[in-house]
Order: sequence, then structure tokens, then C-alpha cells
Amino acid sequence: MRFFEKLISLAKEQKDAPVREIILGWHASIVSFEDGRWGLGMVPPGEKIPLSSREEHTQRLLASTAHDLVSLFASPYPQEFAVASAAAAALLPPEGPSLPLDTIAGIPAGDNVAVMGYDRTLTPFLRDWGWSMVILDDEREAPDIFPEDETPQKLPLCDWCWLSSDTLRNRWFTFIQPYISQMKGVFLRGPGLPWLPHLFKTAGVTHLIFPSINKYEISSITSFIAAGGNPWLCRHITWRVHVL
Repeated sequence: MRFFEKLISLAKEQKDAPVREIILGWHASIVSFEDGRWGLGMVPPGEKIPLSSREEHTQRLLASTAHDLVSLFASPYPQEFAVASAAAAALLPPEGPSLPLDTIAGIPAGDNVAVMGYDRTLTPFLRDWGWSMVILDDEREAPDIFPEDETPQKLPLCDWCWLSSDTLRNRWFTFIQPYISQMKGVFLRGPGLPWLPHLFKTAGVTHLIFPSINKYEISSITSFIAAGGNPWLCRHITWRVHVL
């Protein structure tokens, strides 16, 4: 069974429930179910792909169940992936011990880190860590940013890789499998990831980065995301690293 089929199959082993609410913000999505489960997902970057919707499509999503939504995880369509990633996070929240985000700052120790896609919020943060980065992105220009079609040439020069959950939607995660399997480690950051450590470890991921959310602050987080806020800038969310 292939990666995405396995992910969806494992997520659908969890209890099903009707959808109560869907929120699609500028940077993140939220799905809540009638049984109280709640998940934070990924909205693909709007500057890279057109974000559009149709009334019939939206009504179908609202009438779905948890299993219906998570079945869309392999969809390249932004609206479907946004709700599916939030549903996956709700069905399979992270478990077990974790570390503060800044504990990984010194892990590359001078090695080159491949970063798939420029993130205007996170890339400066990674630069502040002093990482030697090779960024692959067609939308930006800088001495350390290269066109995405140079991926086959640049990835073999790197020892580490930093990925977002959007690389699952656009299939970059599958495309770069031969390269990341040879690396020292791979950081995959959410939101919008299900807690499936064995599946991700088998695919070459060594560190999963999840949002840590206090259930008493869900209302504040929902308001922040609904107003177009970036979850990485939300003071009610902390980010934790799970070492696989």
C-alpha cells in the first residue's frame, strides 16, 4: 500500500463523526466534529496557487463526516487538502514526549539544509538559527534560493531537509523520497499532520513538528485563524518536536 493510501486508511480506523464547523483562513484551516474533536490544518500558500471554490463543492464538504474529509488528503485541490489535513490532525493528534522547537536549532551543526519552499514567516526564523540553507522555490530570488527544477541537483548536496505539510499536497514529498532517504535527517512541520510516527519514519522523516494546543484556548485560536492569522504567529500555540 502506497504512502497516501496507508495514511488515509490508518486515519479512517479512528471513530467517524459528522462535521460541525469548517474554517478556512489565509494560512490555516480548522475542522471540528460533533463529538468535540478539533484539528488545525494547512491552507496552501495563496501566492503560489489559485484559491477558488464552488458553492456545490463547499456544501458537500460541510455535509461530510470525518472519514469523508480525511479521504481527501491526497487531493491536490487546495480547499480539499485544507479540510483533509485539519481532519487528519483531529483524528490523530500527537502523543508521547516532545521537545521545544528551539532544541533542533543546533542539530545540522554546519551541514547544508534543503528547504522546500520559501516561507516568509519561517525562513527568516531558520536563518536566525544560522543554518546553511539551500532553498528551492520559484517565487523568490536570493543567493540561497534556487529554482525548483534544480531539486535533483541540489538535494544530493544537503545532509538535512526541512519540509512543510504542503509538500504532501503537491507531491514533492513523494518526488524527493530517493534523496531524503540518504540524508541524516528530515524535519516535517505542521500544521495538518496526523500522528502516524511509524509511517513517517518509514518514509524517512526523523522529526515531526506539531502545534501544541491547550483545549481551553481553542476559542482564541479559532478566532485568530478565522481572522487570517498565521498559526506560527499565534501566541496561544506552541510548537513541539517529536523525535522519531
